[in-house]
Formats: sequence, structure tokens, C-alpha cells
Amino acid sequence: MDSLSQIVLGAAVGEVVLGRRIGNRAMIWGAVAGTIPDMDVLGKFFLDELDNLGFHRGISHSLLFSFVGAVAFGWATDRLYRSRHHAWIAMGTKAAAAIVIGFVVNFLMMILAPGTWLPLVAYIPTVAWFWWRNGQKRYFSGTWQAPNASMRAWMALFFWGFVTHILLDCFTTYGTQIFAPFSNLRVALGTISVADPLYTIPFLVCLLVAARFAPSDRRRAVWNWAGLGLSSAYLALTVVNYQRVHST
Repeated sequence: MDSLSQIVLGAAVGEVVLGRRIGNRAMIWGAVAGTIPDMDVLGKFFLDELDNLGFHRGISHSLLFSFVGAVAFGWATDRLYRSRHHAWIAMGTKAAAAIVIGFVVNFLMMILAPGTWLPLVAYIPTVAWFWWRNGQKRYFSGTWQAPNASMRAWMALFFWGFVTHILLDCFTTYGTQIFAPFSNLRVALGTISVADPLYTIPFLVCLLVAARFAPSDRRRAVWNWAGLGLSSAYLALTVVNYQRVHST
């Protein structure tokens, strides 16, 4: 599906895996995990149109990548936080999150006001200023601590972030090569549009509300699971609707 939907799903999954231990950082890394498979869109800069069509939703959307990628990114994230340069790594994480949010802003503006660049132009310096000011105060004051998560926990976060991304894409019409590189079969259930606000918006609202509560607050989990439940229920309804339409 669209980038925003995958970011929201990844953040919610990250919260389920590590939210109680590392708080909102679980959502941030979950959002990153939900975005990584779609980085195959960069292939359009190196491949011709036909090859890029085959590459998109290929190996990066496979079950094999979910396992191998989870090990690689989980190991890398664990090593990054154990580095003596952890403060700068934290700043880098914030920058990555800001870039992801920038993609979301750009995506929304493409829908609401195509051709309008002013919000994105205003967003970049504002976020850059906040990133530096907040980072100096928080990460270089001597009180910052690395997240309490093991390498195995990081691997689990990336694994579930990748798997749920792939499964969600299977419900669209484009087709997802989940068995690559062993098969080029594209799984395309075709029950939901690539961008569906009825799936994404309630999910996003629940996630934002959940993020406002402390990791130990039960309401945080309730709101996060509410978002997952609503989106999953809507997805199930699209399957039912698809079956009804094609049975008549």
C-alpha cells in the first residue's frame, strides 16, 4: 500500500514488539522497518521502465528478505546503539524519523494540493532547527541512555515490520513476489486500493493517541491494539466485499 499506511502499520507493530521497553523509539524504528521494503522504488533511477516494473515488490518484499533483512538490520541497530558514538546515533535516528515524516507530508500534499511545495519547504528548516536544539539538550547533556533492547529483540522488531508490510501489500492489485527469488509469482488479492483513507486514518489517529501515554500505561497498549484491530477488521471487510462482488 501507500507509504503512509506502511509507516503507520510498522510503527504499531514496533510498539507491540518493544513498546513497553523502549517507548516511542519502538514506534520510530517500527516505522523505519515498515518503510525499508519500499526503498526498492529507488530502482527507477538505475533500471529501465520494464526492469523496474519487475524489480518493484520483488526481492525486498519476499519472505526470504524478511528473515535475512531482519537479522542484518537487527544486528546493525544493536551495534549502533552499543557504539561509543551513541549520542550522534540518536541524532541520526531523529533525522531518519524526520525524513520519514517528510515523505508523509509530501504524500499528503500530493493528494490535497498537487504541485504545492510551500509546506515541504517550510517543514525542512523548522524540523532541522528543532532537531539540532532538541538533540543538543537531550543527547549531549550526559543523561541520555541507550534503549534497553537485545539484538534478538531488534531482529524481532524488523522481522515483524517486514512481514506485515509484505502481507498488507498482498491485498492490493499490484502483486507482491513473496516467494522471490525462488518464484516470480505475484500474490495479488485485489481487495483494497493502494491508498485507502478508511484503512489509514483511524489507524493513524489511534497510533498518535497511544504515543502520548507512558510505556507502562495500559492505555497506550489499548489504543495501539485498537488501531491494529480497526485496520485489520476493515481489511477483512474488503475481503468479504470482494468475495460477494465476484460471487454474483
